[in-house]
Amino acid sequence: GRQGDANREVYFWLRDGKIPVDLSAKTIKLFAKDASGVVKETETVNDRTGITSGHFSLLIPKEFYQASGDVQDAYIQISDGNQIISTIPVAFTVLENTMVVTQTQSQVYLDTVQQTINDFKARIATVATNLETIENTQKTLQSMIDNINQEFNSDNMAKRKEDNDFTAKNTFEQAIIAKGGVTGNADTATKATDADHATNADNATNATKATTADTLTAGNNQTVGDLTVNGQIRISSGQNFYKSSFSDAFGLQGTMYRFNNVVYLIIYGNAKNTGPGTWVGNILAGYRPVDNHYFSAESQNDRMIAMSVTPNGRVNISSLGTSNGGEHGLFASTMYLTSDSYPA
Repeated sequence: GRQGDANREVYFWLRDGKIPVDLSAKTIKLFAKDASGVVKETETVNDRTGITSGHFSLLIPKEFYQASGDVQDAYIQISDGNQIISTIPVAFTVLENTMVVTQTQSQVYLDTVQQTINDFKARIATVATNLETIENTQKTLQSMIDNINQEFNSDNMAKRKEDNDFTAKNTFEQAIIAKGGVTGNADTATKATDADHATNADNATNATKATTADTLTAGNNQTVGDLTVNGQIRISSGQNFYKSSFSDAFGLQGTMYRFNNVVYLIIYGNAKNTGPGTWVGNILAGYRPVDNHYFSAESQNDRMIAMSVTPNGRVNISSLGTSNGGEHGLFASTMYLTSDSYPA
C-alpha cells in the first residue's frame, strides 16, 4: 500500500498444505506493528463468497498506511470463539506518498476498541433520548398539576375553610347537614317537595307562603356552620425524578437515574485489574435495590463480566485481571426497583 490509502481491499487464500481451509463461522483478524513500531489491529472482512474454501478479503483501514516502510511484524489470526486456531505471518510495505499535502503521525488503531467506543456512543445516545422523553413527560405532568393548583387557588372551586358564594343552582343527591343553621328567605319554601320533615316552622319569615311549611325550620340570620362532603380531593405536586453519580478507585464511573421507584444504572470507564468479587463502587442511599441485583457488563475484548449491586449499595465485579496487566474498557446498564426514601 501507499501512505494515504484507506480501506484498501486485499485478498487472501488460506490452505492447510494443498487442502483449502473452511473459514465459515471463524473470526479473522489482522495484527501489525508498522515501520514506526505502532500496533494496529482490524477484523474488517469484506468478501466472504469463497469463505468455505479459504477465500476472503480484508478492507485495510487507513491507519495501517500511516508510517512508510516495511512493517516490523504482522500476522493473520484465525480463531473459533475464544480458541485461537492459527496465526499466519504476513509482510507488507507502505510506500511513501509525496503527493499527500499533510500526513499525520502513525497512531495506535484497535478495531475492537473503536467498535466498543462506537457502541458506547450509540447506547449513551439511546439513554439520552429516553431521559429526554421522561423529562418531557415530567414537564407535562407538572403543567397539569400547575393548572389544577391555579384552578384551586381561584374562585372557581369551593374551599372547606373559606367563605364560598354559590351563584348558580347546586343539586345535592344526599341530605345537607348544616350544624350552624340555615340563613335565607322562608318564602322559597313554596318550592319545597318534602318540607314535612322540617321542624319549628313557626319561626320562619314569610312562612305563610310555604305550602307545607308546618314543619319547616327557618328564621332570620341563620347561617350554615359546616358543610359535610363525603369524599376528598387530593392535589399532589413535586418531582419524583432524581439523578446521582459515583466514581471508584479502579477507573469506573457510575450514573443513577431514579423515577418513582425505578432506578436506571449506567457503569462505564477503563477498569484497572481487579480481583474476584472486588468492591468497585458504592450506590448512594435513595438508589439502592430492594434485593441483590445481578447483571452483566461487556468489556473491550468481548468478555461478559458478571456484576451485582447489593441492598447496602456495594457494586461488585468479577475478575478483570490478565497476565499482561493493563486496563479494560467496560460498559454496563441495568434497571431495578428500590424501596429507599427519596434522596435528600
